[in-house]
Amino acid sequence: MGQVLPRRGEDGQITAWFGTCNDIQEQRQMREQLKATYSDLEAKVMFRALD
Repeated sequence: MGQVLPRRGEDGQITAWFGTCNDIQEQRQMREQLKATYSDLEAKVMFRALD
């Protein structure tokens, strides 16, 4: 994920760029793992409720 903004001088011309870049791969992996865990828990609860 990235974001960049221009830094402008008094005349409005771009003098430099300022930005960030963040690696969100780990966050995405954790989100997918959480979804899978939640689905597994739902299945176990349903199975137990049918029992």
